[in-house]
Amino acid sequence: MADPIRVLEECGQPARPLPPVFFRRRTVDLCCEDVRRLAVACKKLDVPATDPLLRERSHTRSTCCAGANNARLFWRENMKFLRQIADPQLIVDAEARSAVAD
Repeated sequence: MADPIRVLEECGQPARPLPPVFFRRRTVDLCCEDVRRLAVACKKLDVPATDPLLRERSHTRSTCCAGANNARLFWRENMKFLRQIADPQLIVDAEARSAVAD
């Protein structure tokens, strides 16, 4: 049971519903197979999950290089997902704090 994905694969529906899951995987990614397994497990448990397989660039290069178009797209989609599932008041509070910091 050292592999936490096995818990989802083998233990069945949890007592409480799992939150929506957002992840990305690349074809050039050490975790690609694990993310694929996680996507399959989430689907079997009816957990809302996004799993786009992006073929260009490695995971690190596309998420960490600030100037890369893929990085901007990656972070924009992350924030869109968080806004969809977050408490609306948390979003308002965070945006207000950000405006004050600027």
